Amino acid sequence: MESICASSNCQDDCLCSTKACKIQLDACVADQSCKKMQDCVSACPCGGDASCVMACAIASASANALPMAECQTTHCHTKRFTQEELQFNFGSIANGNSSEYVDIEEYIPRASSHLIGALANVPTKEDMDKHRGQMANESITKNHMSQFNEDSLIQYLDRELGISMSVRELRRCAPDPSCLATWSTSPELSGKSIIITDIVGSFEMTHGGMSCHATSDYSDIRCHGQGDTLITPGKAFYAMGKALEHPGGLVEDAAVEFPVALRCHKYVAKSASTPCHLLSNSELLIAPAAGLDQVPSTSDGHKTLMVSKNDKAEDDFVVDFTGHTLKLGGYYTHKPKC
Repeated sequence: MESICASSNCQDDCLCSTKACKIQLDACVADQSCKKMQDCVSACPCGGDASCVMACAIASASANALPMAECQTTHCHTKRFTQEELQFNFGSIANGNSSEYVDIEEYIPRASSHLIGALANVPTKEDMDKHRGQMANESITKNHMSQFNEDSLIQYLDRELGISMSVRELRRCAPDPSCLATWSTSPELSGKSIIITDIVGSFEMTHGGMSCHATSDYSDIRCHGQGDTLITPGKAFYAMGKALEHPGGLVEDAAVEFPVALRCHKYVAKSASTPCHLLSNSELLIAPAAGLDQVPSTSDGHKTLMVSKNDKAEDDFVVDFTGHTLKLGGYYTHKPKC
């Protein structure tokens, strides 16, 4: 397969395709029209130019071209930031700003292409219970989140946001991909490393939806209220993802897509490694009464190429199959002063 990459402008991306997209590539190589599409892809810029790859596929007459391009753009033509690049990007925003938090709205994803291919580690239920116990005593929780039990949350949603749901519906809907009222990262992905494979929809956090962190029994629920101006602003994404063989590795054989909840902040602490993080287990997104916004497939902006696991150790480095080094830093390991 390496001979296929001999003329490629991007050796890393091409070699990745031979491993991550072997089934699609075998079908493409056997199809002369699709093989010509690969010549087009070979001329695309390196490092995540998914639009160029998709344009090559659309221009091809082969039925094998689009599946090949979709696999390539999901797994290979998705440049991951190194930690140094992230620090440079966020550092350039923070220059001259002495506040604890910096405005990174420029880096919030605006299109599916900005998130598809992002990596994450999904915490286990035990990890999240420990994290919530620590989180309950942090100033960020006390000053910028509202506390509910199940009944008071349902009353608040109905009274303030016009969202009518029962407690049973709230909990049943979150992991169900056919129900869009609430969303959470599926328990089927608990404890696994994943890759984002699709974006279902999104909503602005200050436009009637909510992000909530709950204990396993939902006896203590902390939510980001509409009136908060520091932690609430940003975007929420209903995504889908698949399990990887290991952090940064290939997708597991016969892996099934499951729901993944993503939360991207407008303001982050200067030490943050990414604007986005997961909501897992009993954490959930609650969509506005008006429903989800459609997410364009492409747009100007920055790719969000790493999604932090909330409680991941700061020194955990992984190398993905494209050879890029990733630091899956913890999002809440620092304790910002508010």
